[in-house]
Amino acid sequence: TNSPMSVVPHLHKQPLYDPLVDFTPITFLGRSTFFLVVHPSVPAKNFAELVAHAKANPKKLAYATGNTTSIVGTALIAKQGGIEMIQVPYKTEPQAITDLLSGQVQVMLSASTTVMPHIQDGKLKPIFTILPARSPLLPDVPSLVEAGLPKFPVGPWGAFVGPAKMPKDVIERLNKELVAIFVKPEVAAQFQKYGFTAEGTTPDELAAFLKDQLKVWGETMKIAGIEPQ
Repeated sequence: TNSPMSVVPHLHKQPLYDPLVDFTPITFLGRSTFFLVVHPSVPAKNFAELVAHAKANPKKLAYATGNTTSIVGTALIAKQGGIEMIQVPYKTEPQAITDLLSGQVQVMLSASTTVMPHIQDGKLKPIFTILPARSPLLPDVPSLVEAGLPKFPVGPWGAFVGPAKMPKDVIERLNKELVAIFVKPEVAAQFQKYGFTAEGTTPDELAAFLKDQLKVWGETMKIAGIEPQ
């Protein structure tokens, strides 16, 4: 995913691996849907109201992070909105969602698979999706562009890669078989149920994408003020 291939190398001053050298691109898989959600105690139904509330209460809102997309994405959203919130890091999204539901933290940028059941039960309020267009999962929820933010330069995605120096015939066979699976209507329908849009590519197209994403995520993390440790 984008985490090990585009984000983690920028989180360490001395990266443990090179995502462009130590892996073999096979095919892009697709993009997943993330929503910015808040606890019902937050008096905001949209991003403008969330910004107003956060500015009236600086550093009073806490946001949970359970993956690299939420770490970078929420920091960028806060910077673009000109607001100050406190990050509360968790190892995984399920751990974070527990505290969000109880109100221990109030804001979270999370995968649709994690928050959808709680949105449907009225336990969380969706503010927007970080996709450039509305998600069919929640068509009444605006995109971040509609919410007044610029199009996100980064986003969560998945791909198939193998170890370095895989034989060319193996790469070609895997690519052919995987892409054929993605385009099957029943497979695409299952992906969409979980907010995931399948999109196969050639190995060369994925290689170019990985190179671009490594650069873009690094630039975005600098804008968001995230420094390597």
